[in-house]
Amino acid sequence: MPVTHTWVTTGKPTRRPAGRPGAAAGGVVAPASGLLALQRAAGNRAVSGVVQRVVQKPNKTVLNPKASHQKWAALTPQKRTQAYRMMNDFYRVYRFTDANHFYNYLAGLGPPPLKVKEYWRRQANPTATGTATGAKDPFFEEHDVEAAGGFGVTDKTVGLGGAPRHVFLETKKHASNWASFVELHHEGVVKRLQDAGKYKGKTQARIEALYAECLQHADVMDQQEVGSGDTLVMSTDGAVWSAVRIEQAVNKMWKRVAKRLGQPRGVYAQAVLPRWGQLHQGMGTSVGVVFRGDVKQSIVAGSKAETAQFMPPWLEELRQRITMEAKSQYIEGHLLNDHLGGTATAYNIVPLTEQANHAHLNLVETHVKLKVLQMLDEQALGRHGKSPVFDPISRVEYRVEADYAGWHQRANTKKWIDVYNFLKAVIALLPTVKAKYTGAMKVKKFHDKLLGGSFMPHVVNGHLLNYADTWGVLQEAMNVVAWDRNATTLEEALDRIDVISDVWLAEEKYAPVALDCNAKTVRASGDEDDDGKVTGVRIPNQIGLIRFAAPVRE
Repeated sequence: MPVTHTWVTTGKPTRRPAGRPGAAAGGVVAPASGLLALQRAAGNRAVSGVVQRVVQKPNKTVLNPKASHQKWAALTPQKRTQAYRMMNDFYRVYRFTDANHFYNYLAGLGPPPLKVKEYWRRQANPTATGTATGAKDPFFEEHDVEAAGGFGVTDKTVGLGGAPRHVFLETKKHASNWASFVELHHEGVVKRLQDAGKYKGKTQARIEALYAECLQHADVMDQQEVGSGDTLVMSTDGAVWSAVRIEQAVNKMWKRVAKRLGQPRGVYAQAVLPRWGQLHQGMGTSVGVVFRGDVKQSIVAGSKAETAQFMPPWLEELRQRITMEAKSQYIEGHLLNDHLGGTATAYNIVPLTEQANHAHLNLVETHVKLKVLQMLDEQALGRHGKSPVFDPISRVEYRVEADYAGWHQRANTKKWIDVYNFLKAVIALLPTVKAKYTGAMKVKKFHDKLLGGSFMPHVVNGHLLNYADTWGVLQEAMNVVAWDRNATTLEEALDRIDVISDVWLAEEKYAPVALDCNAKTVRASGDEDDDGKVTGVRIPNQIGLIRFAAPVRE
């Protein structure tokens, strides 16, 4: 029983001239514009108040562009991503005069949102109206009043003696996770200083300067809309600079609190953030992180990837490769697991097959997560009045690198390109053979004409236009793209072959060969846990083992 697929023919011209089988397919790049553009040099943009991310009219009534305007359906996936974040983020508000202003801004044709200096401050116990979106800020569930934490966990007193046991909670979609992190620390710092009457003069000016700078870097780290050619500013040690700068600035704020109040630095939150590598074709390359058991570590809450919200430029090409169940073969795989602070943002996401993603989870991530939970259990013992662990976990170190060494062009890649170029040449020749024979001819009729010798003695790309030569080149491809030969035209078959060849080329361009993972758990004594060690584990992303099925086109 053949699998039914739905197609839409595009009639697009080839993007790879004959004789250039290795030419890369054109990528889908979201144009970055306005205030949501990726900041390539963080810190260069002037701050004029805090531009905020709820879509509102000037009179503060909420504008719902998705439901109220027909132009929503015309937005590209990348622009919808941008719109979703503007409508759902907790810490910023965007004000537009009306829906046309909003859509013109998204299209890069209109003015930016109206700037306002007000901003929505979070409270430790937010009410239904305490956030810009009118919803409770979930980030508070993952930090205490000193903004220490960031893991989405809950501890339960289960087991012998009621010892604490932590479990990870389900992560939420990405919002302004980094801006939330900055806001929480700023609020905690200000409250401590205000309560002591110390929030004034040079101290206040310094805190506010660090806060404003942090928000600029948070904008960079919260971005999802990037193009394949976008780059990020790097620190001297080769890590994305904005994450490094946020860590430094937050810790400087708390250091000033400790100094002004005459208390040890260790009693306050310590930002210990991951280090990401440079983007590669709009996706992540590496991440390293240290989870600390001996400080009040604060990390940014992770987020799950949703294609409805985050559509990287490479995914639209790769998602055309599907299984026979019409399911996309590729997912947005996290370099750093979402439970461990990995956000659904370009620098932390890579294209993985489901097999590779499951292997990463089962062979590596699960071990690291168990050690982090054990560390949190040990930290919680004191809060539950239990005796501390004799040799507690001091740190859990974890690093993941995506190997983009490159795929050698597979035999099937060249096959699809060669078939595409051959069929395109055949369609171009047919009108010169007989005027009524065009690309609109059904595949079955073309097959029968070849069998009857109707196109002899013509030659296309060195092949006689007869059944043995021409159909010998086309048959295997036609078995995939033209299962109903009475209904499929030659031009439709050509478009389908074009899609397939594009995906094979995109895989070799975008998909990492493997993920290389290392982790270790170190105790206060310096001893390492054998069961927490991951040394040189390589997770293959084996695209070559997956047969191509006819893709579904919307």
